[in-house]
Amino acid sequence: MTKGIYALILQNDNDKEIAIGSLGLVRFHMGFYVYVGSAMGRGPTSVENRVRRHFSGSKKKHWHIDYLLEHVEIYDVLWAKSDVRLECSLVQEIVNMNEFEYGPKSFGNSDCKSFCQAHILKYKGFNTPMNYLIDAFSKLGLVPHDHDDMELRND
Repeated sequence: MTKGIYALILQNDNDKEIAIGSLGLVRFHMGFYVYVGSAMGRGPTSVENRVRRHFSGSKKKHWHIDYLLEHVEIYDVLWAKSDVRLECSLVQEIVNMNEFEYGPKSFGNSDCKSFCQAHILKYKGFNTPMNYLIDAFSKLGLVPHDHDDMELRND
């Protein structure tokens, strides 16, 4: 099982308000969002299993992202192996680019130790933010892979 970090590229096709667990009603504007997550646990917790769970239509809602995924499309995934928690570092690399801003306050960062405003970012551009994400991963010394390099089947 692979420990690591991932970024879900999410596409929201129109402005909407979504009930996000303990955050309540949250406004999401049309466009691309990037959600940064990790899988650092023991046992079955791996990047592959975490991403597979995000793609699953039927799951118990546990995290903020679970509520959002019922209303937006996963456009793409970028991930990297890492034995070190780098979620907050990756969020900082991405938000420091002029093309991004923090998404809804406190989204996805309930276990954040670095006081990030959120672990979801709104992309200000119109085309996919993939190249910016590849740069952010690389700046942290990570070797980024896309979803084609990940085994997501359950068999």
